[in-house]
Amino acid sequence: MRKVAGVDGMVLISHGTEEMNWLVVSRELNASELRPEVKTTRISLAFRLDKSCNGEYEAHLDQQPTFAYLPLRKYGMRFILQADFSLPSSREEVDHDSAWNQWLLSKFPDLFVTALKSFCQLSFYKDKHVRAISAFMGFVPLVGEVHGFFSSLPHMILSRLRVSDCLLLEGSDHEWIQPCRALRGWNNNARSFISDGLLQKHVSLSYLNKDIVLSDSLAKELAVQEYSPNLLVQILESLCGESDNIGVLSVEWLSLWLNSFNMALATQSHEKEVDLLTRLRKVPFVPLSDSSYCSMTDGPVWFPCNLSALQLGDLSVIKQFQYLYSNLRTVSPAIFSYCSDEYGGAKRRVENVISILHKLGVKQLSAHEVIKKHILEYNFGEGATETKMELFVEFVSFVFEHFQSHCSECCIEKADIIEKLRKEPIILTTSGFKSPVAETIHFSKEFGNCILVESLICGTGLTWHEVDTTYLNHTKYAVAKWREFFKDLGVSDFVQLLEIQKQVTNVDLPVRDWVSPEMDVFVSEISRTGNLEKSKYLLQVLDELWDDYFIQKVDEGSRPMFFLSTFVKNLRDFKWVASSWDNELHFPTELFYKHEPVFSVVGANAPYAIPKITSKALLKHLGFKVEVKLDDILSVIKSWTNSTSHKASISQMSKLYLLAWDEITLSREKLSHFKSSLCIFLPFIHPPDQAEVVSGVFLSPAEAYWDDPAGCLDLIREMSQEGFPTSTVSSLYPDLYDFFVNACGVLESPSPNKYFQILLQVARVKSPKEAGHVVLRVLLRWADDLSSGKMKSEQLVELINHLVKEESTVLPTIQDRWVSLHSDFGLVCWTNRKELIEQFAVAHNVYFLHFGELTDAEREALSGKLANFFQEIGVISLEEVLSRKAIFYDVVDNSEKACMVNWVLPYAQRYIYSKHPSIYLQLQQVENEKLSQLNVVAVQRLFYKNTLKENTISSASRLECTCLLEGSMLYITTDADTHSIILELSRLFFQGASNLELANFLHTLILMSEVGSTEQQLELYIKHNQRLLDVPAGERTWSLKSFTESTEEDTPIPVQIHTPFQQTRTIKRKNKSSMWPPPSSEVASSSQMSADDCPKMEKISVPKDIFEGEIQTMELKDIPVSIQKDELSLQNQDELKSYHTGRRGELVAYKYFTEIFGTACVKWVNEEFESGLPYDITVEREDGDTEFIEVKATQSDNKDWFIISPAEWNFAGEKGDLFSIAWVFLFDSRKPKVSVLKNPLKLCKKHVLKLVLSL
Repeated sequence: MRKVAGVDGMVLISHGTEEMNWLVVSRELNASELRPEVKTTRISLAFRLDKSCNGEYEAHLDQQPTFAYLPLRKYGMRFILQADFSLPSSREEVDHDSAWNQWLLSKFPDLFVTALKSFCQLSFYKDKHVRAISAFMGFVPLVGEVHGFFSSLPHMILSRLRVSDCLLLEGSDHEWIQPCRALRGWNNNARSFISDGLLQKHVSLSYLNKDIVLSDSLAKELAVQEYSPNLLVQILESLCGESDNIGVLSVEWLSLWLNSFNMALATQSHEKEVDLLTRLRKVPFVPLSDSSYCSMTDGPVWFPCNLSALQLGDLSVIKQFQYLYSNLRTVSPAIFSYCSDEYGGAKRRVENVISILHKLGVKQLSAHEVIKKHILEYNFGEGATETKMELFVEFVSFVFEHFQSHCSECCIEKADIIEKLRKEPIILTTSGFKSPVAETIHFSKEFGNCILVESLICGTGLTWHEVDTTYLNHTKYAVAKWREFFKDLGVSDFVQLLEIQKQVTNVDLPVRDWVSPEMDVFVSEISRTGNLEKSKYLLQVLDELWDDYFIQKVDEGSRPMFFLSTFVKNLRDFKWVASSWDNELHFPTELFYKHEPVFSVVGANAPYAIPKITSKALLKHLGFKVEVKLDDILSVIKSWTNSTSHKASISQMSKLYLLAWDEITLSREKLSHFKSSLCIFLPFIHPPDQAEVVSGVFLSPAEAYWDDPAGCLDLIREMSQEGFPTSTVSSLYPDLYDFFVNACGVLESPSPNKYFQILLQVARVKSPKEAGHVVLRVLLRWADDLSSGKMKSEQLVELINHLVKEESTVLPTIQDRWVSLHSDFGLVCWTNRKELIEQFAVAHNVYFLHFGELTDAEREALSGKLANFFQEIGVISLEEVLSRKAIFYDVVDNSEKACMVNWVLPYAQRYIYSKHPSIYLQLQQVENEKLSQLNVVAVQRLFYKNTLKENTISSASRLECTCLLEGSMLYITTDADTHSIILELSRLFFQGASNLELANFLHTLILMSEVGSTEQQLELYIKHNQRLLDVPAGERTWSLKSFTESTEEDTPIPVQIHTPFQQTRTIKRKNKSSMWPPPSSEVASSSQMSADDCPKMEKISVPKDIFEGEIQTMELKDIPVSIQKDELSLQNQDELKSYHTGRRGELVAYKYFTEIFGTACVKWVNEEFESGLPYDITVEREDGDTEFIEVKATQSDNKDWFIISPAEWNFAGEKGDLFSIAWVFLFDSRKPKVSVLKNPLKLCKKHVLKLVLSL
C-alpha cells in the first residue's frame, strides 16, 4: 500500500491496482486543559472520492472504520474519523467513559462542517460548488445510522449544519444560506410570480439551487422547506397581514397564485384541502371591483356576471356602472382577463381561478331591486370621500335614468324614493356631497342660473353649494330634465330669507322673524377670511337689492319699532365691511359714512365704509356713523396708533388736539379718560413743514419729552438711517404747553433713568463707534445734573445700580464693544493718553471708554467734570491702576547718584511737611517703611513696560527712560539729568504721580549748591522764599537706607545656624558718610564728608581658575559644627580680604547655578561693579518668575554664622520663596561647597536658622 499526498488536502492511496482518492481535513487542538502533559492533539476526517468513467469525482458512500492511529471497527459512518482516542486494552472499542474521548468527539462536528469549504476548494469542484455540496451532503450521517460511542455524532453534525450557511441559492455560486432558509421542490411556474424578494420577505426563504441533490430524509433533518399549497397560503397570509402589501401586487399576480394553488391542491388529501380552504377564507385577498380586498368571512361576494360570460370573456354588462357594481362586492373582472401564459392555456387558468373561487364560496349576482336593496340601504352616515365620488354620482345617475324608463314599480314608489334621497348627502356639489334637507344647494350657471355669484365665492372657500356639472356629462339627457329632477330634490337658484316665529320680551304673541343661513355664512366667512374684494362686492350687491327685495321683509310694520330682524342683527354683529383706512374688516357701526360733517373734522384719516352706498335705508339699518363725537376721536387716535406708520401734517394734528382740548375741558372725567388714551404724533422729518403730510409715529405722554437739554435725541435721530422720531414736543406744538405738560403729563425733560433707557435702545441698534458721542452727551448731562444738585443721591444710586448690571451695556469702548461696570467685563477705565490706549488696546478684559473724535471743549470736560463723575460712578482712570516695570542693563557705580538723592531727601521732607501736611502725615503713618527702604540703582540703559496693578498684563512695547521709580527702587542711568531724577523721585511721595513744584524746588537747591551757595544761603532761601517750616524735633530725617546703615550705630543682623552650645558677640563698625555736595562746592555741611571718604566702586576681575574640580552641594545638616568654632564677631576685619572672599564666593555660586540652569538663565549682577542691590545673582525660571540669590562666603571650616543687612532681610521677606541665600564654603579651594538656604525667613520660623542681635 502506497500513500501519495496531493494538493488541496487530497491523498492518493494505492493498493495494488486499486487507487483510492481521499480528501483529508484536520485540526490541531489545545489539549493542555485536559492533559497537562499533552500540549496539542490532532483530529482528522477523510472522505473517499472516486473518479467516474466520465472524469467526474463522486462520493464513495460505503461505511468506513474509525481510526485511533490504527483502524478500529466500523460505526456506520461513510467517512474515516481519526483521533488519539483512549482505548481499552482489547482495542476493540472506544472507551465510552473517557472524558478525553468525549472532548475529542465534541470537536468533530465543527471540523465536519468546515470540511464543506475544503470540498469547494478542490480543483475539480472549484467552479462546480453545487456538485461539491451534493457530494459533501452524501457523507452527512443521519440519526440512527451511527451506533456505539459515536451514536450522538449525527445529531451534533446536523445541529451544526442547520445553523451554518451550507447551501447555495438558485442562480448564484457565492450566496450561501442556512438549510432552514432554503426552499426545494419549486417549479418555474411558482418562481414566475413569487420573486426572490417576496419569498424572503414573507416566509424568510430563498430558492435552493435546483441542482443540489439532497435526500428527502436529509432535507427533513436539515429543516429544508418543501414547495406546497401550505407554503402558498403562508405567503398570502403574510402579504395580507401587513397593511397595503396586498394592494402592491397586481390582480394578475393573484390570478397566477389562484391558478397555482388550485393545481397544487390536487395533490393534497381531502382533509388537508378542507383545512387549507378554511384558512384561506379568513385571508382578505379577494379583489373586488372597487379595487379593495376582502375575505370570504366579511360577507357575501359575487361574480361580476354569470359564469358563462366570464368564461367567454364578455364583461360589457358591468362597464356602464362599474363603480356601482364594484360597490356590490363583486370580484374584480380583471382577475378573469385573458393573457398569455406559457405554463398553461389562458382559458385553463380562468377555469382554475373560477374553480377555486367557487370552492371558497363566491356566488352569482342577482341585479333585482338595486335601488331599493342597495342604494337606499347604503350607509351614507360618514359622507362621501373622494374615493366614493364616482360611486355616489352613479347612484344618482342610476336613479335618474331609472326614472326616465317609466318603470311601473318606480312610478308607484317615486315619491318615497325622492324623500329618502333628500335626507342623504348624495348630491355632488362644488363643496362636496350634500343633503338637500340639511343644506341649501344652488344651480350653477351651467344649469341655467342667471345670478352670477362667482365674484363672491371664487377662491374664498365659502359654503355656497352648486350642483356639480359631472351629472351633465354622465348621460345623454338634456339640462331641462336634470333641472326638473334636481328641483324635486330641493335645489334652488336664489339666496332665500326663511321665515321663523320668534318670542320677544314684552310682546304677547310671537313675532315673525326672518333669517338667511346663506347670508350668515357669506358674512361670517368674509369676516373670518378678511377678503376685502368680496366684502366690497357684497356691500354693493346689498346696496343694489336692499330697497327692492330685502326691505319688504326687514321693515314690516307688524313688528315692534325696537325689534331688529335676525337677518339685520347678524349683518351688524360681524366684521365684514371694508374700510378706507386699513386693510381690515370692521363692524358696520364702527365706520363713518363719508360726507361733509365727518370729513371736515378728521379729513381723510378716518375709517370710512367702502364702497360708498346710496341706499338711505341700508345706511340706517346697518348703523353707519354720520357725525363725529369725542369717543370717535379717541377711537380714531387709537386706530392711528395701532398702525406701524402714519402720515399727517402738524397743522392737522394741531387742530385735532385743539378740538380735543376744547371737548375735555368741560369734564374732568373726560380729561382722565382722554389722558389714558392720548398719543402724540411725532414726524420722522425734522423740522417738518406745518402743512406737509409726513410720516411719523405716535408716542404716549410717558414716552415723549417737552424738551431735551442734552440734545442726545436729535443726535440719535441724525444717526439713524431708518429714521428716528424726535421726542421733543416743544419744537412741533409750541402753543400747546398747557395741554401736553399740565394736562397730559408729558415730562419737561428726560430723567437720568430715562436717559439710561434711551442709551440701552441706542446700544441695541448702533455700534460704539457710531453712538459713542451720544453716550458722551448723556454723561456730560449727568455730570452737570450731579454738580448742580438736580440729580439726587437716590437717583445716582439707582444709576450706579443700573450700570453695574451685566446686561446694562451702554458704555462704548475703544474695542467697539458695549460694556457695563459688571465684574465680568474686567477692568473698565478711561484715559486721555492715546499712547497708553495703544499699548493696552488688545489686553484681555481691559476696556477703555471711547467717545469718538472729541472737540477741545469735550476733551477738557472729560478731564474735568466728567472725571469727577466717573469717580462717583466707579469708572477709574487708567493712571490709577498703572505701574511701570523696570528693565535695565549693566549696573554701574551708584555712589554719585545715591549721594545726591540722599542729600535732597531732608529738603523734600521739609517741603512736604510744610506744603502738604496731610500727605506728610500719611507718609509718616503708612509709607515710612517704604521711605526707609528706598534704594538707588545706577545702570547704563533703562527701559520700562507699563503694567496694570493686580494684573499680569503688560504693554507689548517697552519705552526707554533715564530714571524710573519702581517700588522702593529708584533706577537712574548715567546720563540722567538732575531735574528728571528729582521729578521721578517726587512720585514716591504723591502716590505715583510726579510733582513739578517739588521737583523745581529741589532742583533749585541743587543748582544753588553746585554754584557754591553756603548752607546759610540755602536755609535763607528755604525759609524766606519758600516759607518752609522745620521738621519737628524727634522726627526721623529722611535718607537712603544705605546711608542709614553706614551712619547709624545699628550693625547688620548676624544670621546663625541654630545648633547647640554656640555663643555670639558683636563689635560696632566704624561710621561712614555720604559725599554730597560734590567736592567742587566751596562749602559743605558739617555733617558731610569729603569725596575721598565716600566708598567708591572698583572694577575687580576675579581669576576664573581659582579652584579646580567639581562644586559640591552641601546639605544644611552637613555644615561642620564643632566645639572649637569661630565665635560670632563683628570687630574690624581685613576689608580687602573680606571683599575678595565675597567676590570668590559669588563666582563659585555663579558657576554653580549656571551648571544647573544654563548661562542664558543666570545673571551675576555684581560681575563688573558692586550694584548695591540686596542680591547678587538672578535666575530666570521656566515658569517666568525670577529667583534672587544672595551669596555669603567663608574660608573657615568652623564658621556657622554670617552677617545679613536689614535691606537684604527685608528683601528676603518681600520675595519669600523667590529669595535664597547661597552659602559658599572656600576652606578647600580645590573643592568648594555650596549650601542653598531657600526662603531664610521661613527657615527662621521653623527654627532651622535663628537671628542674633549684637551691640
